[in-house]
Amino acid sequence: NVTLHLAGIPASLGGSFSLDVVGVEDSVGNATSIIAYNVNVPNIDYQGAAGSPDDWFEVQVSDTSPSVGDTVHVTVYHKNVCGYLSGSNADNAKTPDISSVSIAYTNESFLSSKEDSVSMGDGRADFDITVGNTSGTVTISASGAGVSTTQVTTLNIQP
Repeated sequence: NVTLHLAGIPASLGGSFSLDVVGVEDSVGNATSIIAYNVNVPNIDYQGAAGSPDDWFEVQVSDTSPSVGDTVHVTVYHKNVCGYLSGSNADNAKTPDISSVSIAYTNESFLSSKEDSVSMGDGRADFDITVGNTSGTVTISASGAGVSTTQVTTLNIQP
């Protein structure tokens, strides 16, 4: 399997592009010849406009099944329709960086420490929460600047 990440696509996406694949071997080490592809890309603004529904927050955690007393690292990403983080990089200049977001929890009493508001820098925020003495589920979401969470995370706290 190969994942291809393209960089340097011009601001106007419409046009024809060629892609040559060289130096690839099959599973037993046989080199392939050059494989050429022509790709026609429509002139579409894949980044969309800033603000919902064209961007959202995604909440990720270091452990979805922590035990009582564990510390869990939480990362909130601000993403747009390309999947890029918003922020100061040139690819996302149309989606302004959000400086802070509010964090909400279901069953927040299951946590002994948490953050209710976090600062974001270049499209992401990182913080830790600590699980209290109760097992059960806690859902974490984020909101701010007219953007809502569309990808929440649920912790299944183990005894």
